[in-house]
Amino acid sequence: MAALSSTLRLACSQWSRPWGRIPGLRLGIGVRSATHIAKGSVVAHGKEEPTPVGEAIASAIKATGPMSVAQYMRQALQSPLGGYYHEHRGDLLGAKGDFTTSPEISQMFGELIGVWYVATWRQQQQQRAKKAHASTTSSRGTDQPIRIIELGPGRGTLMADMLRAMKRFSDFYERVQEVHFIESSAALRQAQRSAVQVPDMPEAPQLNQSYRSEQGLSVQWHARWDDLALAESGPCYNIVMAHEFFDALPVYRLQFTDKGWREIMVDVDETQASDRRFRFVLSPNATHATKSLTIAPHFPKTQFQPGNTLEISPDSWGAANAIAKLIQEQGGSGLVVDYGDNHPFADSLRAVSKHKFTHPLTRPGTVDLTADVDFSLLRNAMAGRVSCYGPVQQNMFLGHMGIETRLSMLLKNTSTLAERNDLVTGFNRLVDPLHMGKVYKFMSIVDSPLPPVAFV
Repeated sequence: MAALSSTLRLACSQWSRPWGRIPGLRLGIGVRSATHIAKGSVVAHGKEEPTPVGEAIASAIKATGPMSVAQYMRQALQSPLGGYYHEHRGDLLGAKGDFTTSPEISQMFGELIGVWYVATWRQQQQQRAKKAHASTTSSRGTDQPIRIIELGPGRGTLMADMLRAMKRFSDFYERVQEVHFIESSAALRQAQRSAVQVPDMPEAPQLNQSYRSEQGLSVQWHARWDDLALAESGPCYNIVMAHEFFDALPVYRLQFTDKGWREIMVDVDETQASDRRFRFVLSPNATHATKSLTIAPHFPKTQFQPGNTLEISPDSWGAANAIAKLIQEQGGSGLVVDYGDNHPFADSLRAVSKHKFTHPLTRPGTVDLTADVDFSLLRNAMAGRVSCYGPVQQNMFLGHMGIETRLSMLLKNTSTLAERNDLVTGFNRLVDPLHMGKVYKFMSIVDSPLPPVAFV
């Protein structure tokens, strides 16, 4: 613990020095915590305008019948025919976009996460050194190069802030060789390129190719986690960051009935009771999803009653298992940061548009889709491979990492009242339980049984 304390003390002592960015609040709009739009039934005077991906979804449903909610989410978010992440050109985030995330609110968020990774790496280095000294057999080395991987990296702001903080610790930063983004959107790849200072280019970075940043780091982009294997890296210490990644992964929706589990599916809506073009329907019989998901080892053991509903995400289980496998085999640490809790959810799927919640079946391709994260499912997927700690509330994590000290240091270096107000506003948004401090959770992943800092 002495090494951890010294890392944090060193970070705090250096926070009185400028870190290369004008401090302050980046955007004045809160994260996905805006007002709900009422779901009450309405008498529609006409259907909402069709969207390209909506027309493709409707055609598929008319040809083969209602589709799963998970398949609807994949199409609405990822389809090249106008899916949300393909259609938008880097304008998803911020005051003019649909939502704002923690890294876009204050630099302190990414800086403290960067310091956490350094502290955790140092802790693990000490453990490995002791193990190597005590053992006559080979042990994982303490001089491994470091590879940083981010899933769902947005505009690259979080990675840029992490790297700037990490650079203050030469023993750590000199080992950082590679940065990998898991990102399929060309528009967001271009924004990430700028954030991590890869030289400008007329088109977005190509997938599975290496680019050199101005700091000398190899930066690569991949559409899928499995494509990391194409990087041909040797054994590395892996840092994995998943901030607001799991909430966008597809979920299946199930409902328990007198006849057993049935699937809530998406069908076209040609009635005049709603202006939407799609509606939820209940399958009359068991589906492949209800048959396979309900017998899976990780399916909740709760005693369900008729009418109870459940969301479950096999994609989340698979992604968490893949992260754990990498860290188990090569070493490393990870953070999952998202809204959710340590249990399954019944009905959390919603759409977000212009900082407001709306019905998840409205205007596919023009709204973001999100569901609360079941951290117990992620923990189950990682069991037996790595150690997981948390989830803990965002304000608790940031408090343990010294956000108040960092704020004080930044305030001492501000020259205007506006900058001071922006800093305090950003701080409050991050830690206030009524804003983001309570709803967001942190879960840590390490390849050793010793709890990392902020999770003790």
